[in-house]
Amino acid sequence: MSANKISEAETEVMEVVWDSGEWISVPLVHERLSENKKWAYNTVGTFMNRLCAKGFLESKKEGKTNLYRALISRSEYKNELTREFLDEIHHGSKRSLFAALYGGKLSDEKIDELMDMLDGE
Repeated sequence: MSANKISEAETEVMEVVWDSGEWISVPLVHERLSENKKWAYNTVGTFMNRLCAKGFLESKKEGKTNLYRALISRSEYKNELTREFLDEIHHGSKRSLFAALYGGKLSDEKIDELMDMLDGE
């Protein structure tokens, strides 16, 4: 994944692209986002160009239209964010993460069991 992080607004654009599962145009992304957002058409285009520059989208020209598609899947992105969170906040320690999630209410044995389940994936 790109070393760049994407903003909350860029994530909303990516969600539309991911949901499309194919090449998609700025007008179509704008239309789908307009159901819940009042973003200008140019704003959506700017976000999509930034996502290309950051390595999350690729574009191609088809006639007079620019089309875009994701270079990383939704699950790959979520997995990378989770790994970054684990590394940044818990210094890579699953044990520390579990302890934080359960407020110290898990025994060492239960934490070991959860870690074994994760390692078995």
